[in-house]
Amino acid sequence: MKHNLLIAVIFVPCFLILLSCQNKNFSGNRMKLLDSRIAVDANNIPKDSNQFYFPISLFPKLEYVYHYKDSTTILVSTYYSNHGDTLRSYARIIPHQFDTVYVKEYSKYLYAMREPLLFNRLLSKEVYRFVWLRSFHNPIIIRIEKDKNKKYELIWKVTNGKGGYYPGQLIVNQHRFISEKEWNVFHKYISGMNYWKQKNVHDLWGCDGAAWILEGENTDFYNVIHSWSVGNPDLHEACQYLIQLTGIKLAPEDIY
Repeated sequence: MKHNLLIAVIFVPCFLILLSCQNKNFSGNRMKLLDSRIAVDANNIPKDSNQFYFPISLFPKLEYVYHYKDSTTILVSTYYSNHGDTLRSYARIIPHQFDTVYVKEYSKYLYAMREPLLFNRLLSKEVYRFVWLRSFHNPIIIRIEKDKNKKYELIWKVTNGKGGYYPGQLIVNQHRFISEKEWNVFHKYISGMNYWKQKNVHDLWGCDGAAWILEGENTDFYNVIHSWSVGNPDLHEACQYLIQLTGIKLAPEDIY
């Protein structure tokens, strides 16, 4: 009887701990993306310049197909010709294969700007980071954060490089505190686009244009999505609001 009681006493707390962990994992993907093996400095900036800034599992490799085949086929883009025709592009996700080309290319700009990793450890704040790589213009990174004390901060950095060629050197590194209202406006964009459920299945790259990358992290979820030029209107609208908050002056033709 005492033996059975001892088993019960041990089992119940262990079961509750296990159940708690399961519930935490169920609420989002955050826990399974943590990686304490990555060597970082005190600011969570990688010590290795070749370190990827994003989990490769969020960048599936796509096989492009000419038309819709079955439920495994994904619509990746829709174009409208000058003649009024609707042109659609489809793809199929290749199981267990990942497109590290994007991750490697984007990561070198983040490292050059001395940006911290967001996915490898739990942070005590909610963070979104916009990376804007225009082919012939200076790379720009904008980070918006809300800490546990409900303080809201905007950080932006610019280099003298070109987004389609090389990172360059940091020439702008500024920040300011923003209002709760400004944070809420941005967060409305996040909610409106159903950000946490978006996936990287859009058409990427072209001869000239820009990569728009939006990364997000909170206690439950982590995500990163990217788009080429105007491929994802919801993403572009959210990121253009961040550009507006920085006060960076841009000619209309430089926004693409």
